Amino acid sequence: MATKTFGTEVFYAADINAYCDTTLHLIQEYTVTGSVAASFSITGISSTYKHLLIVAKARGDTALTSTDLNTTFNSDTGGNYGRLTWDGSNSAATPAGNWGSNSNSFQSFIMAANNAAVGSCGAGYMWVYNYADTTWRKSGLAISAAFDGATAVNARHRYFVWDNTAAINRIDFTPNAGNIAVNSTFSVYGVG
Repeated sequence: MATKTFGTEVFYAADINAYCDTTLHLIQEYTVTGSVAASFSITGISSTYKHLLIVAKARGDTALTSTDLNTTFNSDTGGNYGRLTWDGSNSAATPAGNWGSNSNSFQSFIMAANNAAVGSCGAGYMWVYNYADTTWRKSGLAISAAFDGATAVNARHRYFVWDNTAAINRIDFTPNAGNIAVNSTFSVYGVG
């Protein structure tokens, strides 16, 4: 039987897999089809899993090279979100970090937009840790980047907090400007 050593402890592979279940279970996939979407919601999220992973590949239709996607949980649009942001680009020497709180949403993903080259999009992922737990405030990490198709790459690295202990059963996404373009895809996985 396979074993793994952590420090002085020896674990059997079966024990590690039982404790660290990293299997991805597709909960829902949303693809914008037909025409642009002003927003979309992931609803009826089961509390079966330990964490949520959202993987996105998206583009906006606003007349910019990029735009952000705002996110809320359980339809809460009060000032209950905080975030620590590191933004960077290939033209900036160092990324800038800042903390924002009392926001009515947080920006989870950056998307290429209408002024970016045809075929450019933003891509990234967002972890929501212990989303079904009712003891702790919800927190997570969102990492994404968008390329304008010519010279600029913009990246976002965000730690976020939702000031609420409720289990998350709904996630809403709305662009900061414009709409979400056709063929944008969002996959939601349960982990653990």
